[in-house]
Parts: sequence; structure tokens; C-alpha cells
Amino acid sequence: MARYRSRFDVRDRVTIDGDASIAATVVAVTFCAGRAPIYRVEWMVNGSLESVSLDEFRLEKVGA
Repeated sequence: MARYRSRFDVRDRVTIDGDASIAATVVAVTFCAGRAPIYRVEWMVNGSLESVSLDEFRLEKVGA
């Protein structure tokens, strides 16, 4: 049985590409064989919900 690990958990607060003005929340983690996890993150901008899937290297935990 395969074991999967991720640097971030669902509900973790993260920044994207070092931009502290965006504090997103991890809402899903996707595991694919042979590669790092992909994270679905969401954040609010002017009352609208934004959502994107990103590679792990683009994220940093808020307050880390």
C-alpha cells in the first residue's frame, strides 16, 4: 500500500509565491504517482472567492 505525505494540510493558511497580501486556505490535496502533491487553495478578494490549484513549491505556511 502506498503512503502519501504532504507539506500542508487541509485548512492550513498559506501565502502564494511569497506574496503576504494573499493568505489562502488549503481546501484539497491531490496526489499523483511520481510527483509532488497539488494543492487547491482559496481566498477572498473584494467579496469574491478565488480558487486555484498550485504546486507545493509555490506555497509557504503563514507564520512559518
